Parts: sequence; structure tokens; C-alpha cells
Amino acid sequence: MDRACGEDALTKRKALSRNQRARLFLEHGGVCHICGTLIKPQRGEKWEVEHVEALEISGRDDWENLRPAHVKCHKTKTAEDVNVIAKCNRRRAKHLGIHKPKSALSRRDGYKFNWAKGRYEKDTA
Repeated sequence: MDRACGEDALTKRKALSRNQRARLFLEHGGVCHICGTLIKPQRGEKWEVEHVEALEISGRDDWENLRPAHVKCHKTKTAEDVNVIAKCNRRRAKHLGIHKPKSALSRRDGYKFNWAKGRYEKDTA
């Protein structure tokens, strides 16, 4: 499930108007794009506008990347996307040279690591 990180993945999220939300819902026939079942708002089913490919991954906040989804389905998909998003953020930071490299154990001159004691000691040899 490795997806490429978008170059413009830092795009600001756009708010949709009521009319745009209604148009999106009707364009997709009121079907949740995640589970494929009909969303029934008249029966109290809540729905949200969902990015098919997470905004933090692709950077696409355009109409083709938006679909209606049940709130429960959307939360499940978002939870699954969290690891991919974190990986993209790490890759982006490394690519831009702003990642914090892991620090290795540093050894002072004249010392060696004693594995039995788990610490550095003066090198007597």
C-alpha cells in the first residue's frame, strides 16, 4: 500500500458550500464510496466529504478527488491512512533536508564499550 507522496501535499483544505456538498452527493448518487451502500440522510445517517486519496498524500483538493462517505467509514479509512501519511511526511522532510537524523551512541576518544556492563570504559589496551 505504498503510495507516492505528492509534491504539493501541503495544500490547504478548501471548505465546500452547502450547494457544492449537495451537488457532490447527487453526482455520486448518494453512495458511500468506501462501503458502496446508499447514504440515507433522511434516516439520520451522517455523511462527510472524503478525499479518495488523502490530501496529505496526494495534495489534490480538487473535485475529482472528493466523494461522499458515511462518517463511520470515513473514520476507518482515515485511521488506515495515518501510517501512510506519517511516512510521506518523513520522506518529504528527509528530501527537503529538514529531518532530524537519529543520533548514534557517541564514543569519546580513549574509551570502548563494555558490552557485559553496558557502558563505556577507559581503554586500557
